[in-house]
Parts: sequence; structure tokens; C-alpha cells
Amino acid sequence: MGLIGIKAAKNDFNAAIAKIVRKYRDMSLSEIKKIVLEGNYLYECDYVDEQGIKVILSIDSELNKSGIATVIYEHDRITDLARLIC
Repeated sequence: MGLIGIKAAKNDFNAAIAKIVRKYRDMSLSEIKKIVLEGNYLYECDYVDEQGIKVILSIDSELNKSGIATVIYEHDRITDLARLIC
């Protein structure tokens, strides 16, 4: 099965990212910082996981409202929100 994931567009960690990600994942600040700095997914789910996709969309919205650019991936390729909202 394929994965949908969200990353910060830049590998710059800040408190806003940690605050938002911790709403959806039970992780320490240092774990979140490592994920961001290494360019890994902040959150990922199977592409048929409706609830997981809703979480990705929520994280995307909250990070963007905080001025943090994000990139959403489908099968490790950049995709857009329109493909997820269908």
C-alpha cells in the first residue's frame, strides 16, 4: 500500500512546529526536532486511511496558518491538496 505524508518545506525547526505536531503525535520535542532537521515526515498514513488524511490536512492547515510552508507527498512524490480532498 502507498503512503501519504507531510513534511516541513524547510528543515528549520521551531516551537510552532512542535506544538502543532504534538497535538497529533505523542512525541518529545527532541524527536520532532530530529524529524524536521532530517527532512522526514511529520505525519504519515496509508493512502486509504481517511482519518489519517484528515490529520494530514489539519496539520497542513495549522502549520500554514503559523507561516510554516509544508509539502504533502503521495507515494514519495509531491502532490497537492486537491488530490487528497476528493
